[in-house]
Amino acid sequence: MSELTKRVLFGVPAAAFFLFVTWLGAFYFAALIILIAVLIQRELIVMSESAGFKIDRYFPYTITLWILLTPYLQ
Repeated sequence: MSELTKRVLFGVPAAAFFLFVTWLGAFYFAALIILIAVLIQRELIVMSESAGFKIDRYFPYTITLWILLTPYLQ
């Protein structure tokens, strides 16, 4: 199976899921965006550590959640 086929087979259901979550409403959309941001943060930490940088494991997650949850805090 070619790379393009794999990407299309993943992308089409992912796009449909993203549109469905967007249709559900603001809470579910925000939760999806926060989940995606945390997964991206994890990937950045793994890449940085493999490049030889020593990184605190919890600080980037704390900052990410703080920034994304600020609109929901009083």
